[in-house]
Amino acid sequence: MAARTEPLGPRLKKLPKTPGECADLLWQLREVKRRMESEVAAVAKQLHELEAHALEVLHGAKTKTAKGEVGQVSVRVSLVPSVKDWDAVYAWVVKKKALDLFERRLSVSAWRERLEARVIVPGVESFQRVSLHVTKAGAREDA
Repeated sequence: MAARTEPLGPRLKKLPKTPGECADLLWQLREVKRRMESEVAAVAKQLHELEAHALEVLHGAKTKTAKGEVGQVSVRVSLVPSVKDWDAVYAWVVKKKALDLFERRLSVSAWRERLEARVIVPGVESFQRVSLHVTKAGAREDA
């Protein structure tokens, strides 16, 4: 990837003195931010596509790790909840006073604790999430 040679946007050498100058600079910086966010979104999409491809390549090679000249990857699998019936989950949580299960999704750690204790949370199925862990080559692997 080529290094950026053009400036990201107007540099704040000093704060503007007039409301109009403030408005102009705010607009300019907002436009720079929008362009950068668009670039970031495009890179994120490429990363997502490449991660999916890398998982397929690793699976085809029957390996869970790979190391290149500058990067290394390892496949990690973890069990996470997937709610299929929120009404059943809500009823159970209220009955059992298990509010620690709630975040914007079920709390994975609270759900796993119950799973380990052989407590079934109604309305929830588990699935194995597969992700790709990317680190710099030569970095210590904690897996």
